[in-house]
Order: sequence, then structure tokens, then C-alpha cells
Amino acid sequence: MTQTRYGPLATFAVFAIVAITSSDTVAAQAPIPQFEETVVIAVNAPVRSGGPGDYFMTFGGPVRVPGASLIAGTYLFTFPSPNSRGTLRVSSADRAVVHATFSATDVSDYTRDARSSSVITWLPQQAGLAPSIASWFPAGSSRGWQFRYQ
Repeated sequence: MTQTRYGPLATFAVFAIVAITSSDTVAAQAPIPQFEETVVIAVNAPVRSGGPGDYFMTFGGPVRVPGASLIAGTYLFTFPSPNSRGTLRVSSADRAVVHATFSATDVSDYTRDARSSSVITWLPQQAGLAPSIASWFPAGSSRGWQFRYQ
């Protein structure tokens, strides 16, 4: 039996600023940020069929997860088995290709509730590299996962 997983806003998009540089400033003024790149992430959109632990994410640009750099596209984030909640697998949306399997630490944010949208946080941008996901909280959950990079 399959279930459809999607948050309260099936086409919710998370916008993340992944690189900021400052322009020349006049003394005593704060630098004006210039945005070099924005990655658009649609979490759980379009709605796809999957099991209760299947989460589809669409990235509008390249991103990094532990062990892999992902190009723009839709990916399936799953927990390989019910007993492995500390292990995440990233596959192609059709499950044909496994891009990465890595460890993640369970984290909580009690400011989130059942109406909360999915959230992705980012590690500080490294020059010349795609932005790296630091943590992810699924829609409607105060429980998330901090990605562990080696």
C-alpha cells in the first residue's frame, strides 16, 4: 500500500541565499549585500506517491549532501529501514540511482508545529562549491535531521 506524502502546502518553495558578497562601502555604513546565487527548493512538490518515509525534494540548482553533489532536479530522501532513522538515502525520484547514503543526527525544534512547512538550513558557503544542506525538517514536524559531513 502506498501513501501520498505532502505538507500543508504541496507546492511550497524554500528560498535560500547561498552566497553573499559585499560591495565597497562608505565609512560607518554597513556593507550592502549582493546576492550571487539563489537556489530554489520545492519540498514535496509535485506531489508524488511513496511510502510514509518517502520525501521528494526538487532543487533548482546544484546542492551538496554528505558524499554527493546533486545537480538540479527531483530527489527522493528516504530512511533505508524503519530501524535506521539515523541513516538517510538520497535517490533519483524513480529510485533507479542511489546518489548517497549518509548519517544524520536527530534534532528537534519545538517552535515548529503541525502547520509548519518544510525547512532546509545551509552550511556556510564555500567558494567554488555548491551549497551544502546542514539540516532538514519535514513539513509538520518538530523533529529534523542534521546532516553529518566527514
